[in-house]
Amino acid sequence: MADADPLIHDFACVLIAHINLVQSTGMRTGVAKQIEIFVKRMQRHCDWYHNQESVHDHLTQQFDAIELLLTRAVEFNRMRDEETLSECQRILAQTAIQATGASWPKTG
Repeated sequence: MADADPLIHDFACVLIAHINLVQSTGMRTGVAKQIEIFVKRMQRHCDWYHNQESVHDHLTQQFDAIELLLTRAVEFNRMRDEETLSECQRILAQTAIQATGASWPKTG
């Protein structure tokens, strides 16, 4: 969907930038809580949007894409904070952080 929908593409870019730039565990935890609240609000009326008679197919697809992006960003940050990223994920995260001029947090 990101290929064809500028909103989803731009939103994904913002999330990636946030993942790459925010080094504070406290900030990431606070953002995760806000995302959970937002997703619950989106889901509150999910049945209405997904109704067979609804004419909101594109909007429904956008909501689904936004929910997926948000939940995966939260999951990635949780794994990063718990130091459970796969080697491939860790390399990608380090590369992105190094590109910003920041440094990967020391562990141990």
